[in-house]
Amino acid sequence: MGIPCSGPRGPLPAVVDTVLAIAEATGVTPAQVAVAWVRERAARSVATLVPIIGPRSLSQLDSYLGALDVRLTDEQYTRLAEVSAVPLGVPHEGIAAGPERLQGGAADRVTAPVGPVA
Repeated sequence: MGIPCSGPRGPLPAVVDTVLAIAEATGVTPAQVAVAWVRERAARSVATLVPIIGPRSLSQLDSYLGALDVRLTDEQYTRLAEVSAVPLGVPHEGIAAGPERLQGGAADRVTAPVGPVA
């Protein structure tokens, strides 16, 4: 099945480009932005998300731990969330399009049942 493309270069380069841009703008490392983003996603999620880091050196560990001091703005979080969004496909996109699309584009011509339908 693979990863769906969201642009000419696909979704992953767009996510990486956004992480790099935010890292440059905030003066922190891309790894710190990535860990801060996952931590923020965990804080906003109804499910339990636990960021797992895998440093291979002491300098990587220091960088990851530095992410504990990084705070993303709402705008930065939204940029990352939008660029990393995965299309849900059918039936989610059809339902999100509204009843007009589900009813063939003519919702005013559909008559709802008056009584019980069983």
